[in-house]
Amino acid sequence: MKNAIWIITVLFLILIPWKLFGDDHIRVCVSIPPQRFFLEKIGGNKVDISVVLPPGLNPATYEPKPSSMKSITRAKAYISTGVPFERIWLGRFKNMNPRMMISYAGRGIELIPMNGNDISHKHILRYDPHIWLSPPLVMLQARNILDTLITIDPVNATYYIGNYKEFIDEIASIDSKIIELLLNKRGRAFVVYHPSWGYFAKAYGLKQIPVEVEGKEPSPKELTEIIKRCRYYHVKAIYYQPQFPKKGIKTIAKETGLKLIPADPLSEEWDKNILDFAISLRKTLE
Repeated sequence: MKNAIWIITVLFLILIPWKLFGDDHIRVCVSIPPQRFFLEKIGGNKVDISVVLPPGLNPATYEPKPSSMKSITRAKAYISTGVPFERIWLGRFKNMNPRMMISYAGRGIELIPMNGNDISHKHILRYDPHIWLSPPLVMLQARNILDTLITIDPVNATYYIGNYKEFIDEIASIDSKIIELLLNKRGRAFVVYHPSWGYFAKAYGLKQIPVEVEGKEPSPKELTEIIKRCRYYHVKAIYYQPQFPKKGIKTIAKETGLKLIPADPLSEEWDKNILDFAISLRKTLE
């Protein structure tokens, strides 16, 4: 019964004429909140942006509801980041709107294993999708977003290119600030509950030590190894992602004796968020 309702809802949305919604903006869907920030910087007032993942939800377990599919049926493009829910839903999105261009923001980026640049977990097979947490990689994503916008809206190419150049300057400024903040911290390690910050660590010469990977809690042997490494690197805190259950995080903190600090990799205020994380790291690595 639920499947039938879902199908009927999707068909209804597909059959609604796009002109009923007006054609003042180019409609683009993105998977996560940080992408809205990037797309707004480049698309400016020419683009109407919809984010598929609502704030506060976990991209590893999220299932879009039929009521949220209207934006997909109206979009000219969908910009993907490779987050977990897209493995199942990208094909469905395309079936709902065959006219929609699907673009991957990470085109040309070399992905790293989900455990980032840490080697304490030997069983990792998946690659890390958190490419938006490295300013140098965001520059590459910005170019891919620019190419997508020019493809679907070539009339406004000059406008997008101008915005893109300004955004690149902003990213370069943020990158320089983080380099200065962490200049004397190269080679140091920080602990994260979920390994979201591997690309950030790689960009600034740090080591990310994850507690859990792919939703799997560490075994007693792995936890012992993590505690040893925390002591070796004089780690003071565990950074945790607010979208994950707190029970396991608190248990690990109690067993390790480390302070808990929230760090949201999905914040829409990308510029402020990534600088705040760097500032926090500087303090915990002192």
